[in-house]
Amino acid sequence: MMKAKNKNWSSKFITLVAIYLAIGVGIGLVSYHYLLVSNFYESSAIYEIEHTKEIVEKVVLYENSKQDAIDIESEIGKGITILLTHKLHELNLQASCVFSEEDIQKIKQKDINIELTFKEPIDIIISQWVKPEERYHIPTDEKGYKILENVKTAIFILEDNLDEGLEGHILVGHEIEGKIGYSCWAIQQEGSNVIDKTWIKQIEKNLTLEEFCGWSTYGKCSSDSDCTAGGCSSQVCQSKYEEPVFTTCELKDCYNAKSYGLNCRCVDNKCQWVK
Repeated sequence: MMKAKNKNWSSKFITLVAIYLAIGVGIGLVSYHYLLVSNFYESSAIYEIEHTKEIVEKVVLYENSKQDAIDIESEIGKGITILLTHKLHELNLQASCVFSEEDIQKIKQKDINIELTFKEPIDIIISQWVKPEERYHIPTDEKGYKILENVKTAIFILEDNLDEGLEGHILVGHEIEGKIGYSCWAIQQEGSNVIDKTWIKQIEKNLTLEEFCGWSTYGKCSSDSDCTAGGCSSQVCQSKYEEPVFTTCELKDCYNAKSYGLNCRCVDNKCQWVK
């Protein structure tokens, strides 16, 4: 009798183990799929942003009825261009608006804003997800995210002096038959009805950032390990075979190579700061 009970208990135990194993494998496969898809989405987003920033023609700051072109090849210009193209892909909240060319010119003259212009009109995938039943009349990618078509320019409103409630909004200019019409967008904070304006501070910070003021000795090297950052603030890229460079000890933001994305490396057998 005892043997029969043990046998019955063993069968149940084996069955439970099999069930748990199946559940475990299922969770593992789901997790793997989720991670794989997440990585794919992340890689796709990075590709889109990189592609977008490479075809920017110019970036112009409008302030106090003046306009200043920003050198997009400079460290400051590159930083701002990357930031602006990031924000275009993050758009998810649309507002209704109608602007004439006169209205746009008034915004450029009175408000503080920064305008990004592409070399050619492009399509941009943004973060607004469109329900399947609405996709028949709204262009989306294969995942259901909205595509803004024929984008030629975008105006980022940093300060709304006209009191039109546009601060933190982004006016996207679509080129159609040689003419540009604008749609109004913003970035809504996740899980909230609040418009994200943190990018305004980021742009302001980039605009006030000095150019990197460290330097390179271009000392002899055969690999990156031969190069080192010297000076009191590590602002000098030099060869380890050279005499140490001594500098005055000053605390300057423009000495911080890391904030400019620079590394002291061996290029063409010379130690120098590079991206």
